[in-house]
Amino acid sequence: MDIHTPHDLQSRNLTGDEPSYMLICQSIVLDRDVNLFNEASRDRKGRTFGCPSAGPHKARVDIPNGLVYSVHSPGLPMMLAPVFALAMKAGITPRYACAIFLNLLAAAGMLMLHAIARRFGATPVRAMMVSLAASFSMPFLVFSHQIYPDMPGAVVLLAGYSAVWLFPRETKASLLAGALAAGACAAWLPWLHIRFVILSAGLGFACFAAYRRNPGALAAAAIPVLVSAACLMVCYQRWYGSPWPNAAYIAQTGSAPLSPGFRSALKGLAGIVFDGGRGLLPWAPFWAFAPAGIIIAARRRPLETALIAVPAALYVWTIASFDAWWGGFCPPNRFMLVVIPMLAAATVAFLAVGGTARATVFAVLASAAAIFAFRGTWFDMRDFYAGRHILQVRPFLSSDLWYPMIAPDIRHLSRPGAITLAAWLAALVAINVLALLSAPRKTQERGR
Repeated sequence: MDIHTPHDLQSRNLTGDEPSYMLICQSIVLDRDVNLFNEASRDRKGRTFGCPSAGPHKARVDIPNGLVYSVHSPGLPMMLAPVFALAMKAGITPRYACAIFLNLLAAAGMLMLHAIARRFGATPVRAMMVSLAASFSMPFLVFSHQIYPDMPGAVVLLAGYSAVWLFPRETKASLLAGALAAGACAAWLPWLHIRFVILSAGLGFACFAAYRRNPGALAAAAIPVLVSAACLMVCYQRWYGSPWPNAAYIAQTGSAPLSPGFRSALKGLAGIVFDGGRGLLPWAPFWAFAPAGIIIAARRRPLETALIAVPAALYVWTIASFDAWWGGFCPPNRFMLVVIPMLAAATVAFLAVGGTARATVFAVLASAAAIFAFRGTWFDMRDFYAGRHILQVRPFLSSDLWYPMIAPDIRHLSRPGAITLAAWLAALVAINVLALLSAPRKTQERGR
């Protein structure tokens, strides 16, 4: 899942939120808490992993009492703490060890995606096509080894749905084990990030739909969620003075990181889908078939598709309302990563009802996405944001006149960019209408 050498992983500077997550992880390993007061002096010169300080990521600072708490959730550092500790004992750079662990976690997630894709009617080959397309395209490829909660969140979400839908139910013990595992995944998602509360609720509804006729299994799924929610609220009250999920951001800035209003969310949604540097389609054009695939999946498996698509839609609308809907210092769109595998599982229905021609078109677009992803990792950060992966002719792309005609910059939308956005939208609608009209109806009916 990774395209970097071991030397790259050990020497690369941490960026964005990564230093804060590693500081929390170090604090858990060395101090057995998430208070970063000691870390500010301990890592001032980057002796352990090159992280100088918590910087602007501090949510609560009470120096007289020796309290410094990060704005970031402790779930990911808690997952990485055993790896961090073993790396320190073995004399390995913790950043390198954590990257390898996250790569293995991402690979396990793609195996679960393949299994769920099979459930939506795909053959093993076509399920593998979708799994590989999601794995080796943006944003999954570039974030598969970085210290952010989104990729682990995607894997936990996949594990939860796999426990609900794929875990054996032949015996009472296996049924309870599957319910307990699904409940544990739903319980853990909010610890990774408060954004994942919506997806946790969706997984909870999936548990209810699967175990509503078995009170014991339903209780096994509910208990971890209730206990975890109570523990998280207690921790937030102690750390930030409020039990609510947005307490950390309010403690840091006085408000949640949202831009309220329908128009703002609509602009963010356009950016998530179409933006040249941060959008899904310019980086991975095969996602153009996702709407048609979800509609076909809804015809074949309406309940299961709704349990994926509705929480994902609510999540996407929520992140579209964020001031930095792309994930901040994270081109392309990191916030979308957590729902990418589940959307891929539903999108596979597009291939499940089609012939060779449909699979060929998908494979060509997926190959282009892989090329963009591998080539994009070599770009300067400014090229990432400008989306200059679509064509590799730098002099041509440096023209402010021509580039908005290829991919729009949603944040600073010009008139040529608005025309390009309209063209992309019209093409997306046309592609999905044709895909739905060409889908063999009899195949869809047999799958109901």
